[in-house]
Amino acid sequence: MTKDTRPRSSNYRKPPVEHQFKKGKSGNPNGRPKKTIEPGLGALGGGIADRLGAMALDEATRPVTVREGDKVSEMPAMQALLRTMFRAAAQGDTKAARQLLELIARAESGRTGTAFEILEHAFQYKEKYIPIFEKHEREGLDPPDIYPHPDDVLIDEATGEVTLDGPMSKEQAGAPIPTMRSSLPSR
Repeated sequence: MTKDTRPRSSNYRKPPVEHQFKKGKSGNPNGRPKKTIEPGLGALGGGIADRLGAMALDEATRPVTVREGDKVSEMPAMQALLRTMFRAAAQGDTKAARQLLELIARAESGRTGTAFEILEHAFQYKEKYIPIFEKHEREGLDPPDIYPHPDDVLIDEATGEVTLDGPMSKEQAGAPIPTMRSSLPSR
């Protein structure tokens, strides 16, 4: 029995011949429609996790009113939560104490890592630009337009603290230096 001679059927596995796909033609010529991204949620796709994270950040920074004894103050909700956790930890809540210690350790680790990156960058900056300034000085040339000057990058070797003491741009370098005038009476 061929396809054309087969009787009409109501079986879902064998639809009638007139409703079957024609040879050489796909059942979905346009293909599956592309997923649409909700406007305003960016390239991340705006999934539930993204929306939940955005809502959590909004709530964490929302000001709340807190009463401590007779004093009433307003602070971000996250700060109020941390105060509550510290109070619970001080009263013997070991779970709150463990969570706070983990939070503090992560924050300190991140801060230390950032400080180390800044220190490393400052050393590399000085190593790169000091020879250029020395070369210009030896050859009697004007100093190059590089800001800040490597001598203005101060590194405290005892603490690892990096400070910048000088102009950060050409515009700042060309600005007049304010001078203090003496208020002594002239004779």
